[in-house]
Amino acid sequence: MAGNFWQSSHYQEWLLDRQEIEMGRQKDLAYFQSVDELQKVHIFFANFIQALGGEYLKLRQQVISTAIVYYRRFYSTNSLGDIDPLLLCPTCIHLASKVEECGVVSTNQLITKSKNLVRQKYAHVYKQEYPYRTTHILECEFLLLELLDCCLVVYHPYRPLTQYIADLGQQESLLPMAWRIVNDTYRCDVCLTYPPYLVALACIHMAAIVNKKDVKAWFTELSVDMGKVMEITTQILDLYKLWKHYDEAKEVPELVEKMPKPKLAKSPSPPEASKTSPKNIAPQRGVSRDDLLMDAGEEALFYTRRGAQMPTRVTIEEKVDGANIGISIGSDMRISVQNRSHYVNSKTHKQFGSLDKWLDDHSAALFQVLEPGRHVLFGEWLYAKHSIHYTQLPGYFMAFDIFDKQEGRFYSRRMRNEKLDCTGIPVVREIAETTLLGRQEALKWLDTPSAFYDGPCEGIYLRIDEDTPNSAHYTGSPYLKHRGKLVRPDFLQQIEEQWTRQQFTKNIVTTFS
Repeated sequence: MAGNFWQSSHYQEWLLDRQEIEMGRQKDLAYFQSVDELQKVHIFFANFIQALGGEYLKLRQQVISTAIVYYRRFYSTNSLGDIDPLLLCPTCIHLASKVEECGVVSTNQLITKSKNLVRQKYAHVYKQEYPYRTTHILECEFLLLELLDCCLVVYHPYRPLTQYIADLGQQESLLPMAWRIVNDTYRCDVCLTYPPYLVALACIHMAAIVNKKDVKAWFTELSVDMGKVMEITTQILDLYKLWKHYDEAKEVPELVEKMPKPKLAKSPSPPEASKTSPKNIAPQRGVSRDDLLMDAGEEALFYTRRGAQMPTRVTIEEKVDGANIGISIGSDMRISVQNRSHYVNSKTHKQFGSLDKWLDDHSAALFQVLEPGRHVLFGEWLYAKHSIHYTQLPGYFMAFDIFDKQEGRFYSRRMRNEKLDCTGIPVVREIAETTLLGRQEALKWLDTPSAFYDGPCEGIYLRIDEDTPNSAHYTGSPYLKHRGKLVRPDFLQQIEEQWTRQQFTKNIVTTFS
């Protein structure tokens, strides 16, 4: 564990802001009538983790809270349809039991207890038996580790809470109530957005009001941002207002039915399966999270059925292997860069070397392309070699998408290219605009030579845009309709041998931009 919170990955990489959380939930919100409905779903699964870890496995509260934080971190950037929460919940407990060193909870025990919990307590939500096996938990753990970027240490409000209350001399009158409020905070986003010590102070503030204890003088002596404390207090009160009208037995079965269909629900493909598999395969060792986002139904969207009156026109683009980043401009007119779920700059990691210089060189172009508070420019940062040593790059950043937060949609290829034209910011290479009749025809495009090194493409992006003429999905709207990705299995990242542990190798730019 890091020496203190300020040196930890929790602070440096996993304190999120509300804007990025809201953007990460856009896909799930399409399935529900309101933000409150989605929040109730997450409350239910946090309660599931609490019941499984506390009532059935008798684990310490800190282990349970760590598991809930892992759960909330995962779904801050992923859809409920990417991995079934019913599988992720015991997986989070399994991983948290290792990290918190309380004695590893075996996968067999987790499956047995999960079956009992579903049967005895949640039969009104799930009519069928618990569907998962031990192999599913092990597979899911690999995906969870990758999403968390192996940043597993979680700091909780419990320690600062006890220290603050000891300083107050109010252990008996305030600690029980404040402790319960801390436990409740894991049902909302404050564990993702605020340092634990501020959460602890907000819980003390609320406990003091409930117990009619005057702690104003004590708070006055603290060198803390009371505005932040009040923000947390407001969010906890909003949680309680929602919770007050939360009828699990009546509401949750319907909400779970609304959820997007989970993709991670089958056993691994057999060894004799096709050597080149698209991303709708069930997870195996070495398959990355990003390659599991398309099920068979979604895959079929890219194919033109024989006899169709109008073909589905698909744009195929080369996928390059770098660090996925999003560039945006805030209302304060500052340019921010995100990688995974945290902000980065040239000092964050050596793979982001030259990022600050690139931003300086392209700041005018970014202000031309991005409307503050509205747009996010996504692309691959290619300064460091991951699985491929690129030797013919047009620049260290290559754009592949622009997200319009106002509409909650990505721009089409044509609109993206129009916005980036004459900015000096390279875009991913278009390989072809074509029609695909089926999987085998799609897989042939994986043998396309790369434009950026002497070898095959790492993978391909498939796009269907609403402004592609003579296509079944044409509406004239400048937005993306569907997008998918196929990746060559020989280029999939191995979690056990992450590129970050390899010798650092710098990619080569032949045309600076």
